[in-house]
Amino acid sequence: MKFLFVDSYYEIQLDGANGKVLSIGQRKSDFLEGVHDSSIVDDYLGTSDYVKLVYTSVMGVSLLVLPSPDFGCGMAQNE
Repeated sequence: MKFLFVDSYYEIQLDGANGKVLSIGQRKSDFLEGVHDSSIVDDYLGTSDYVKLVYTSVMGVSLLVLPSPDFGCGMAQNE
């Protein structure tokens, strides 16, 4: 059984059979995921997923637009 703290990156793991504490530790993967999807910026600014929404929308559109030959990269121009 695992308990995660909402306001920090800590966890407590318990044995489900006898309730003994197996480990208490810091979860580094949650911090890295927050950096990756920019939710750490939302937490810092106190916004509710607005930065995350804008960031992922801009990155998604740029991934659709960048490969197009008319974007001006100069790599796929027909003369």
